[in-house]
Amino acid sequence: MIRAIAIRFLRITSRSLRRLRSERGISNQFSINNGGFWLKLWPVIHTVNASLSTGLEGRIVRCFYSAMTTVLIEIRRAKVSDAEAIASTHDEAWRAAYQGIIPGNELSKLINRRGPDWWGSAIRKGSRITILQFGEHIAGYANYGRNRARSLFYDGEVYELYLRPEYQGLGFGRRLFSAARKDLVQSGLKSLVVWALSDNEPAVEFYRALGGRPVARSSERFGTKTLDKVAYAWQA
Repeated sequence: MIRAIAIRFLRITSRSLRRLRSERGISNQFSINNGGFWLKLWPVIHTVNASLSTGLEGRIVRCFYSAMTTVLIEIRRAKVSDAEAIASTHDEAWRAAYQGIIPGNELSKLINRRGPDWWGSAIRKGSRITILQFGEHIAGYANYGRNRARSLFYDGEVYELYLRPEYQGLGFGRRLFSAARKDLVQSGLKSLVVWALSDNEPAVEFYRALGGRPVARSSERFGTKTLDKVAYAWQA
């Protein structure tokens, strides 16, 4: 099921998204500065799917564009034509998330194994891969299906959920998680588990904030380094 949200918003680039995250604490609602201006925005949400009723809180953005436009946020299943963009997203997200946690050589090997051909093959084979598209750009993806750990009595599992660094902290991860969970529930997989490396603090905080309850611990070896990981679960 395709779900899309049209947001009446000032035109946003990757550069201004980075500003969005770093400048949220600014209190000035409006001031002229070198041809740009500060403006507190209250986006108007247009829900394409009537069953999707969500809102965005006002955010402070440094804007250098005077013309209003419409940016479409679309959450949909991945197509083979998305493979290259998903591979690029995977590369950027993993390097940002695991640099300093997974040894450099091992991290590069893991990323290089999953190029466009790998993702294209996974999509063709029917893997559940959902993407969040912001305008013309793929901002993130989620890969999910049946729970792989037989020792954990949960139906479904989110194998991966990643966003490009410039799209993090904007609520997009929560939207993507909700879409993946809803898709699993509609397939009869009502309970859910997610694994995260314990040292990946942003991921741990993210899943806790979504209501995930730690239910198991394990470890995984990356070259000569062994890292702990924790499973977070949601009941039906």
